[in-house]
Amino acid sequence: MTLAEKRVRLQATDVEDLAVIAAFLQDARTCVAEMAYDPESRRFMVAFIRYRREQYRDVTRCDGLTECQSALVIDDVAKVRYKGIDETARLAELNLLTIATQPAAGTDLFIDLVFAGEGTIRLQTPGTRARLDDFSDPVPCQISPCDHFTAA
Repeated sequence: MTLAEKRVRLQATDVEDLAVIAAFLQDARTCVAEMAYDPESRRFMVAFIRYRREQYRDVTRCDGLTECQSALVIDDVAKVRYKGIDETARLAELNLLTIATQPAAGTDLFIDLVFAGEGTIRLQTPGTRARLDDFSDPVPCQISPCDHFTAA
């Protein structure tokens, strides 16, 4: 199997599917400059550098872990709100902790991208329509998720 064939391509049509995407993106890195919201098409997009844990056999260590670039696209987004994120610090690194959901007014849904340091991006949408696609080949990790254990 080629590296391109090992790229992740996931689609979410409900909150359970979105939880799977959240697991793939745990600890992924991005910045505000890598995010875009197109109100006309109602699409929110963000590029991440994600850890390829699904290819890793020993989850207790980080030796040999690889990373790749991935795009998360969420459709039918009516509103985007930033909390605890400085939108003017476009290159400041943001580390994704999880993607959470909760009901909103009426039949809408809030999808929260929760980042370390209490930053959140809240998307309001009538349902779950998201996808995650890797768009680069894997490379050795530039920053390991285990680095914060050895820095202390």
